[in-house]
Amino acid sequence: TGKRVVLRIKSILTTMRRYTAMPRNHFSEHQEGFVLVTVLWLLVILSVITMGFSHRAMMERRMAWYGMDQAQAQAMARGAVNRALLELSNKDRFASYLGHEQYDGRDQRWARPTNLLNEAGYFSISDEENFAEDICRYTITDCESRITLNDAPRELLENMDVFDFNAIDAIMARRVRGDGSERLHRFVSVDEVLTIEEANGTDEEMWFGTAEIPGLRSLLTIWGIGGDGLINVNTASREVLAMIPELDGNLLDDIVAFRAGSDEVLGTNDDHSFRDLRNMWRDLGVSAEALAPILEYCKTNSQWFKITTHATRRRGKISAYCTVIVEMQGGDAIIKDWKEGIIGS
Repeated sequence: TGKRVVLRIKSILTTMRRYTAMPRNHFSEHQEGFVLVTVLWLLVILSVITMGFSHRAMMERRMAWYGMDQAQAQAMARGAVNRALLELSNKDRFASYLGHEQYDGRDQRWARPTNLLNEAGYFSISDEENFAEDICRYTITDCESRITLNDAPRELLENMDVFDFNAIDAIMARRVRGDGSERLHRFVSVDEVLTIEEANGTDEEMWFGTAEIPGLRSLLTIWGIGGDGLINVNTASREVLAMIPELDGNLLDDIVAFRAGSDEVLGTNDDHSFRDLRNMWRDLGVSAEALAPILEYCKTNSQWFKITTHATRRRGKISAYCTVIVEMQGGDAIIKDWKEGIIGS
């Protein structure tokens, strides 16, 4: 122990002082050798103690840097949320100021994932090497691009062919009381629907999907509380739109092709959006009657959005994230749910 080492060193020093005080002719060769060995052992002991303190100091310094990097990564992720909130708040204000129709689509700025480290004015990067390969990115997705368990029309759930009528009755029963006056309790997780006794027989592969085919779970959401339960035709995936009852397959192909633009790839600069359902027949060159299912179950604007941010430090060894659900109310982004955490070490 440390106490024993200190006592041993004191004993050695006392012996050395006693021998040093003796006249030179009193030392024998054996005694001189003893002093030399004692000094060497003393140096070894002090070296070991010094190395121990040095290692401990190095570990404490590393832990301090690790804590600072964690805090910085989390702060960066939170800052990216604020940037995304600003983007959502501005989209409707800009549309009103410019006199444009208010809609939400993939061709708008908010739908583009953004790395704030690549944009000037957000972070002061004095040491480029210190931020090499790091990111501070936000992504905004439309919650109403999916079918909401809490508000979707019954016909949409029936057309998914994953729940039987008893399961759908149980889902609908959770929304309102018997007299239709008040909501009982909403779903707080998509997977919670599987806890309903009537839905216990749901096929897992159909629910979770495979590497090639997305599962029905990825078509659902719980967000959109108190909304109309309609699907945003501009942001919904092909698989979600395919759940619309009586929607013609050729019309579905036309909708997807129109949104993708001339390069036939979503998420690029030539994407298009439908600004008004009443004018879709002109954009697609089809009859108004063919659009009846779209007019019944779809819309062109959204109220609920999901913000996902990801920030890294130490070349990605330390990652922080935030997942935020936002409801738009009168042009203001109101936070409804917030989750955050640290990934990696």
